[in-house]
Amino acid sequence: MLKCFIMAVSSGILLALSWPSDGFAPLMFIGLVPLLWMEAVLSNSAKKHRQHLIFPFAFIAFTLWNASVIWWLHYSQRPDGSYAWEAYFPPVLFNALLMAGLLRVCTWVKNRLGVSSGQVFLVCLWISFEKLQLQWELAWPWMNMGNGMAHYFKWIQWYEYTGTLGGTLWIWIVNFGIFNAARNYYFNRNKAILYKKLFFNGIKILLPIGFSYLLYARYQERGREVEVIVLQPNIDPYKEKYQKSENIIVNDLIQLSQSQLTKNTRFLLAPETAFSHLAHLNYLEKNLAIKALCEFVRAIPQLAFVLGVEIYTEYNSKEIASESASFSKESGRWTDVFNSALQIDASKSFTLYHKSKLVPGVESFPYKKFLQPILGDLLLDFGGTIMSHGRQMEPSVFTHPTEKVTLAPVICYESVFGEHVGEYILKGAQLIFILTNDGWWGNSKGHKQHLAYARLRAIENRRSVARSANTGISAFIDQKGELLSTLPYGKKGVLRTHLFANDKQTFYSLYGDFVARFALLLGGVLFAYALSYDLLKQRWFLFITISNI
Repeated sequence: MLKCFIMAVSSGILLALSWPSDGFAPLMFIGLVPLLWMEAVLSNSAKKHRQHLIFPFAFIAFTLWNASVIWWLHYSQRPDGSYAWEAYFPPVLFNALLMAGLLRVCTWVKNRLGVSSGQVFLVCLWISFEKLQLQWELAWPWMNMGNGMAHYFKWIQWYEYTGTLGGTLWIWIVNFGIFNAARNYYFNRNKAILYKKLFFNGIKILLPIGFSYLLYARYQERGREVEVIVLQPNIDPYKEKYQKSENIIVNDLIQLSQSQLTKNTRFLLAPETAFSHLAHLNYLEKNLAIKALCEFVRAIPQLAFVLGVEIYTEYNSKEIASESASFSKESGRWTDVFNSALQIDASKSFTLYHKSKLVPGVESFPYKKFLQPILGDLLLDFGGTIMSHGRQMEPSVFTHPTEKVTLAPVICYESVFGEHVGEYILKGAQLIFILTNDGWWGNSKGHKQHLAYARLRAIENRRSVARSANTGISAFIDQKGELLSTLPYGKKGVLRTHLFANDKQTFYSLYGDFVARFALLLGGVLFAYALSYDLLKQRWFLFITISNI
């Protein structure tokens, strides 16, 4: 049992050491091998009860991996300024619990259908699980395996066809190949066969990389050039942001803009919730901060200013209020708060987009009807808010009033969702603008990992990315996922460059996570076959028993 424990811990450590931002991604190609070996040892043990140990050992491995990669989450602060450990432990433990459960289910299927079918089923089940993490109300796709290659962008140019789930498939195929080679050698001690199998597994690694380098070398950025300015105001999201007046914050944004503004500038981009004071949805033009920005922008007809704002609306009764609205005792009304992107330009109307993908526990209360009676406001009581936010059901795009260049206003957490960003592209987005505030976690790995994931969206959709982060890292990313320029964390400043506004759609933009759909279909067939195996076995046993009577 000690050996199985060591193998589980080894997998957890290898996977943790492979992850962005400082990890060595090739470790992912062997990171799962010790875990698979542990599962094989326990599932093939003569003592059948040892199979029950697969789950706890797998849980240890996945807990180590998750806990090491997202340790920075605990830097989120409660209203009293203390660290919100409740922001850290639930995603670590719950995600590890689900991952360990997948391995245990795979053992059950493998025992009925054989090793090869069991391995195929595990890959299908894992990819389906990652798709679930992109879809349900508890969405947490941060740990999806394909994300682990984000810093090795020259290796994964083919994500424009498969998205990150293609990367997950690649990692599992290589791990199973190396595991099968090692297992074959363990039983047969034939070095010639071992070297042959390892050689073919090397090909499995090198072929996609070679294809990616070919795509990288041949790809030329497409579209018309557009000058874009990104602002990084560097305001502390917990204290400074709420102590500064609207006038000071708005004047800072204007002064930063003017320092780099030229006659060719077409877009200004400021971060998520650039100023913290709520604006009423029906009276935006009367909000003093927005009014000041309008006066600044409308004096420059060629300019469009895109920034993050918090907006609210009110309902007089519960009957007409949305599900996300909260009751205010002071006003006696129901209130909805939106984390939104706003475009201000020379036209007299505003363009708004309300964030669609909300952060579970911070901006949304997952499965509120079922969990709120149990947990109260525990999940929402950190990260600067205790209200569940409203959301837009599907993404929408912004269009420059004169240049007709269309952009995707992606707000913070949304940039982790590949197919979701692809929906903007299907609606005509030629550029990706990411508005984010990663200052909640301090100068940790959180903002670095978040930036790395933005590079994946550039590759998948072949769209240039402008990223405005309140405290950093703000950046420009080209259509191949390469960082063009960055502003470091904790520095106030401005970036300016020309981006290419591409209107051609990639295979992934068009078809999204087709890898997950195929995996779900094949995995479902295998699972149904495993269930029928048990059913047929029981019927055959019953038939023999009755015949003997």
